[in-house]
Amino acid sequence: MAIEHEEEKKQIFKKHQLSIQELNKQKEDEIVKITEFTQSRLAELEKRQRNITTTNTTDRFNNDDAKKVDILEKRLSELENSLRESRFECNKLNEKIMNVQQRFADSISEKDKVMKERNDMEKKIKSMDAELKEVLAKNMELVTNMSNYK
Repeated sequence: MAIEHEEEKKQIFKKHQLSIQELNKQKEDEIVKITEFTQSRLAELEKRQRNITTTNTTDRFNNDDAKKVDILEKRLSELENSLRESRFECNKLNEKIMNVQQRFADSISEKDKVMKERNDMEKKIKSMDAELKEVLAKNMELVTNMSNYK
């Protein structure tokens, strides 16, 4: 029975590790996506800024680009906040998983302790049963001996 619980414990631990790996992979993928997106947008903006002339039209484009840069910076800030929240949530989930694993290990330990006590009690019962049979046999022998003397 302890072997089954150890196997179950190992399976839960493996699932936990896989979940952590999946979350880390998702986190890394999100970081890569955000980085690639930001780099491509910054490259586009830098290219545009190099191509702008000093006319009124250029000033208008600069204002448009500045607005776009502001929008991109806000979006980047939102994505960074989202990433921080995701990391925080991942840490909370990891703590919950560790707590569940600890409670599981504690319950397995408690169950094993109860099973050991039960086995010890069964041994005592068998021992006392054997002792009782011996006493009964001796009593029967004494009764038989006493009835023979009358």
